Amino acid sequence: MTENFIQLKKDNIIRVGIKDQFGNDTGKTLDFDMDDVELPLRYQQLLEEHNKNFKNLRHKFMMIDKRQDVKGKKLLSKNEEDKVKALNEYFKLDMKALDLFLGEGKTQMILDIMGRKPYWNMFEDIGEAISPILEKVFQENMDTTDEKIVEKYKEMIKDQEDILK
Repeated sequence: MTENFIQLKKDNIIRVGIKDQFGNDTGKTLDFDMDDVELPLRYQQLLEEHNKNFKNLRHKFMMIDKRQDVKGKKLLSKNEEDKVKALNEYFKLDMKALDLFLGEGKTQMILDIMGRKPYWNMFEDIGEAISPILEKVFQENMDTTDEKIVEKYKEMIKDQEDILK
């Protein structure tokens, strides 16, 4: 019995290696598909989601601060416990937002390399780490998209020009 299969190709990927805080190569990468026309839109959505998440967190903190605080079951008061829960929810939502652009599970991978759990400046720190590559990724993505569109439709345009003559 012979097996039938197809061979898929995956080209035009920018693969960016990740180093730890000591400059050691971790062997982990972030991969950006230059043929993905939605890449800049997902980055924009990432920023919008982060802003929305922060506004929601700030609103929750304001609501908690307006309540009378009572002793909690353990170390923290009820309001302090609720703030910690709100922060955890905020971190999870920000990780989802970052994964929109970096790829599923990549934010957790970065945190694992750092040996950290989600933390207050996580979004800014990851943003700062990837900022040197963003311009290159977006420029190459736009160039690739433009080239592919021109290449794909140049024959159609040529045929239309021939018809008009």
